[in-house]
Amino acid sequence: MRRGLDVEELRLGNQQPQRVVAGTLSKDKGSAVQEAGIPRHNKGEHFLKGPVPLNWLAQAARCGGKAVHVAVILWYRAGLKRSPTVKVPRWTADKFGLSRHAKTRGLKALEQAGLVRVKWQQGCSPEVTLLDYKDSLSNH
Repeated sequence: MRRGLDVEELRLGNQQPQRVVAGTLSKDKGSAVQEAGIPRHNKGEHFLKGPVPLNWLAQAARCGGKAVHVAVILWYRAGLKRSPTVKVPRWTADKFGLSRHAKTRGLKALEQAGLVRVKWQQGCSPEVTLLDYKDSLSNH
């Protein structure tokens, strides 16, 4: 004879549910072990918001130097502000290990490549607008 469902067997008690992403629970403490899948940020941690157009990022990488570092910072700030126009404060560049000179060179390279428009202001962080980038590779 078939036994009915006992809801008490499903109750967690004082335990919190555990999130498992494409993995299994480890046998030792029941903690989640990620075996596959894309790494995710933890609650309260900063993250890069996308989508970031691959052609745009590839062109930034071709600029050389620290341009791709600056590009990642710009997309981070744009996602944070929900705006294509952002400023790059010193603390953000410091977090990526960029000097103010490297940040400036990176911005100039991105500007020359047509990826951003920069409004330079003496004594202030430059105001940067992300621009749309299209090239012949966009079909691939």
